[in-house]
Amino acid sequence: MPSVKHLSVKFLLALAPLSVVAVVVGCPPGTCTSDAECGVGFYCHAKADGSHQCGEACGDVIECDQGLLCADSACVDRDPVGEGEGEGEGEGEGEVLPTVQDFAASADVIRVGETVSLSWTTSGAVGACTVTRTSDNHAIADDDGDHAVTDAPIFDTDYRLLCLDTASGALTVSVDVASVTLAQDEADRTVAVGEQVVAHVQRGPHTDAPCTVNGVATDAGGDATVDVVDADADGALALTASCATEGGGPPTTASIELVVLFDVAVTGAPSGQPGSVTIDALPGAVCTVDDVAATPGTPVATPPTPATVTVACTRDSAGASVEVAVPAT
Repeated sequence: MPSVKHLSVKFLLALAPLSVVAVVVGCPPGTCTSDAECGVGFYCHAKADGSHQCGEACGDVIECDQGLLCADSACVDRDPVGEGEGEGEGEGEGEVLPTVQDFAASADVIRVGETVSLSWTTSGAVGACTVTRTSDNHAIADDDGDHAVTDAPIFDTDYRLLCLDTASGALTVSVDVASVTLAQDEADRTVAVGEQVVAHVQRGPHTDAPCTVNGVATDAGGDATVDVVDADADGALALTASCATEGGGPPTTASIELVVLFDVAVTGAPSGQPGSVTIDALPGAVCTVDDVAATPGTPVATPPTPATVTVACTRDSAGASVEVAVPAT
C-alpha cells in the first residue's frame, strides 16, 4: 500500500501541468498589457473602454478609438500634458498632437436655398480637414485651410469633421432646414388679368403658421385665392408663399411664376349703347371676344351696355380666358 508521502508527491505532480497552463493563458484571449505579449509585428493597443488588445501597427490617430493617440505604432491614452504609457512597464513622453475644437454651424436652422458655414478651431497646425455630409457621404474639403466650409443642404443634415495629424476624433454638428411647398390650380401656368388663381401651401419641417400667398392668408386647408394682376405689365405674376420659421427669424418662402397672357381695357357706353374692349396680349397670342376673332390692340365692339363678354387668348398651346363686364355709363 503506497505511503501518504508518496500520494502527496503524485498529487503535486498531477497539478503541475495545470499551473503551467494558468501561467500561459494569464491574459484573456485578445487582451494584453505590453507589446511583448502580442508577437512579432503586433502591438498592444489601448481601447476607449480602458482595455488593451493586440493588433497591427497604427499609422494615424484615425485608426485608434476616439480620444486616443497613435504613438510609436500603438494606440495610447495620454493625459492633458502629453505624458502617457510607454511600452511595457516604463513611462515615456511622446509628441503632443494638436486638437480640434468648436466645430459649429453658422445657424441651427436655415431656409431651403440658403447656405450654411461650418467652422472649427485647432490648438495648432493639423493635417488635411474634411467635412462629410452624412446623408450622402459627400465630402467637402477645406481646400484653402481657413478651417471653414460652406454647404446648401435641402433637408435636415448631419456633418462630420475629421482632421489628420490631430489628437481628436471625428466631431459632428447638425443643421435643420425649413421649407414650404407651393402649388396652384393652373395646369399650364397661364392666366389673364382679372382671373383668380387658387394657390396651395404645404408647410414643411421647421415652419409654423400663419402662412400667406402674396399677402393673402391661407385657410385651414392651406389654400389662398389670389387675384391676378400685372402692375408692371411684364407678362408675369410671381406667387410667393410665406410661413413663419421655427424659432423666429425671416419667414420661409417658396415661389411659382405664372405667365400673364393678356389684360383687357374696357370702355363703357350709355345704357343700351355698345361699349368696347381692347386686348393687350403678349406677342404671338391669338384672341377672341365671345368666340369671334379679335386682334390685340384693336377695340372690339360689345353688345349694348351693360354687358358681359368672354375674352380668351392662346399661345404655344397654353391659354386663359376671363369674363369682362362692360358697364353702362
